[in-house]
Amino acid sequence: MNITVKSSKVAKTGKNEKGEWSLIVVTADDRGIEYTTFDKKAHIGPGAVLDIGEPDVKDGKFSFKKCTVVSEGAGPKTSPANGKSEMSPDQWAERDRLEQLSREANACYMGLPALIQATTPDKGLQFEAKNAALKWALDHFNGKPVASITKTSEAPKTDKDWDGLGKPTFKDLGDFLTKTTKALDITTDEICVRLSKNKVQDISDFAGSWAILTAK
Repeated sequence: MNITVKSSKVAKTGKNEKGEWSLIVVTADDRGIEYTTFDKKAHIGPGAVLDIGEPDVKDGKFSFKKCTVVSEGAGPKTSPANGKSEMSPDQWAERDRLEQLSREANACYMGLPALIQATTPDKGLQFEAKNAALKWALDHFNGKPVASITKTSEAPKTDKDWDGLGKPTFKDLGDFLTKTTKALDITTDEICVRLSKNKVQDISDFAGSWAILTAK
């Protein structure tokens, strides 16, 4: 699971038999969710993208054990001493650009449920539009060059993300959570509540869970 860093700061430090440790608090850019971790790689500048795997959720609080830096951010780290940072005009401009990309991608994702439920006489065109919208949003989040959403290719009969009937396919639990939270604009806690699950790890029937979450 990838997150875009809004801010990252050292909340607490200490020392034990294994050496010095730091508790990092990372705020995600998409919904402002705070994650805690002891992985020092997470102390990184705004705009950076981290692969945090499957986060742990306990009592409504999120955490992860390890992360991989997918891409570096343009902004500086937040100083643990005074909680402030200085940014150059170029860094502010890059931050504004990334925020704009995030807003555009979120707007695209928010429109996907309505697009998925829409009915048109031309099923091929409907399928093509769905995949174009999804790819356009994903490219924003992944930092790839974004092509015009009007430029679409011929819709294949099958697709790795969609089954051709307006329903997504899921590779694993992380893929299910990523697609579901983005497409339906809900949190993992809300998913557990609506599916009557104690934790996300209890979810195994992804297609059935999707049907429950999207049922009117």
